[in-house]
Amino acid sequence: MTGIGVRGFLGLLLFGMLGVGFNFFQPLTSTVFRASIFFIALLGGIICIKNRRQLNKIELCSFVAISCILAMLAASMRSGYDGGLYHLPHQVWLRTEPIVVGLANLHGRFGFSSLYEYMGAALWVKDNFILLSYLQASFIVFFLLFLIEQSRNAEGAHQVLLLGVVANFIVFHDYIYEEKIDKDLALELWYTYTDLPAGILFTVTFLYGHWLVSQKSSVQRNEWSIFSLLLLAALLLKISSVPLVLWFLFVVLYRIVSKRDNPFPVLISLVLPTGFMFVWFLKNIISTGCLLYPLSSSCIDVPWSAKINALKDAQWITAWARHPGSGLYSLQDNGWFLSWWYPHYYPFLIKLLLSGGVVGILYVGIALRSKFASVKVLDIRFWGAVGVMALSLLFWFWKAPTPRFGIGVFFLFFPVVFLFFSGYDFDLSVKINKPIQVAVIVGLLFFSFYIGTPWKKISQQNLFSFKAITVPTPKTQADVTYGVRVIGGDQCWLSPQCSPYDRPPLSSWHGVKTFYNFNYYKSSQ
Repeated sequence: MTGIGVRGFLGLLLFGMLGVGFNFFQPLTSTVFRASIFFIALLGGIICIKNRRQLNKIELCSFVAISCILAMLAASMRSGYDGGLYHLPHQVWLRTEPIVVGLANLHGRFGFSSLYEYMGAALWVKDNFILLSYLQASFIVFFLLFLIEQSRNAEGAHQVLLLGVVANFIVFHDYIYEEKIDKDLALELWYTYTDLPAGILFTVTFLYGHWLVSQKSSVQRNEWSIFSLLLLAALLLKISSVPLVLWFLFVVLYRIVSKRDNPFPVLISLVLPTGFMFVWFLKNIISTGCLLYPLSSSCIDVPWSAKINALKDAQWITAWARHPGSGLYSLQDNGWFLSWWYPHYYPFLIKLLLSGGVVGILYVGIALRSKFASVKVLDIRFWGAVGVMALSLLFWFWKAPTPRFGIGVFFLFFPVVFLFFSGYDFDLSVKINKPIQVAVIVGLLFFSFYIGTPWKKISQQNLFSFKAITVPTPKTQADVTYGVRVIGGDQCWLSPQCSPYDRPPLSSWHGVKTFYNFNYYKSSQ
């Protein structure tokens, strides 16, 4: 299954990894990097033209139609309240400097360093961010195309799961653009945020793995490669996608043990993702001193290690998600749930139940028109899919229970759990005509975008060019010790070439920028 949707996600992964690789040596505004991206895109276009007869007409027409609709959505997209706080300032560093040793010592949030940052940093047009909004929208374009591709190939339980995800997505789509509720409750589409792209890759990776589990024939090497690369993309967008590693292992073991698939293609498929992961770990070690920031246990003993920042950031993310602006009390007791979280997110929970109800009604309707095959209550496929969903939900709730951090789990949870209770193996007694099924899914998705789009915000000016925000730059003054420091507060992370009082200054070591004084370290030994 390598339609436009899957290829689009793999292309975005390659785009981001090229940025990571080039940033070891050059800033992402370098002519060499931009020329490389241009020629790769040109080569891809030439290949598509040569293979145009192999393109599915439904997918191609859907791609054009969805792209046109989402261009309108991109015109109304906002930056997000963390955009100027650290997302865009971090991209400033990627655009102006090669990789900086110990950058997370300047500000811990720079250590998170999602793959999305490397994509976005290459798309600025001076201080214009319109291409960042189209980058965000492209994830939805490829997601919808992926659902359409799946609908053309799905059968049995996977077909039902796909319909459940589509129904769930339609309910949640209106919530993404809801403006009448608190901004913390909405899964808003913000062009500096990684939450929606990471949630989409979480959903896509799980669905692709479920499709492999459902296959009657042996899984091919290229299919294992796609699965492993989708998993890698989800992890590099946001480390909270880590429960998918268990899903990957489950799918591999199920195919090898139960279906007697050859394990050798699986090992071969892991070569490229392993290489990408090695580059990513190397980048993390250089900029943070940790393999997986902010996991403090992954920090190694190097002079520029930001282990203290990692520990603090991990604590504050959890505390802020449980009860914003209330200190760290929520890490010591569970009073945060009833005192703030439940009353505040009650409308969101109602929305979750509504989406679950829609999926349940859909499944009941399908069950009435189906004939169930014999279902094994202890079928391992039951426990694999539901177990991963349960662990993902618990992981989200315990570590960072903010709605936008769990988008992927919310898209999948009810469709997967209800499929578990309704029975796994069944055949539709009335076969659905594939073109009709695809047309219905496309129509429903388009309708959901129509009712969920803030049409009043769309204008011709916003469609082609807008300056939503500028990167904030605080006032600075000369300092004998640090060279430059901020006037009035520890806000130096807003400005390159600047260090707070209690952190090392920006220095140079053999021509490499660093936030650690290596010469001082050597003299003190």
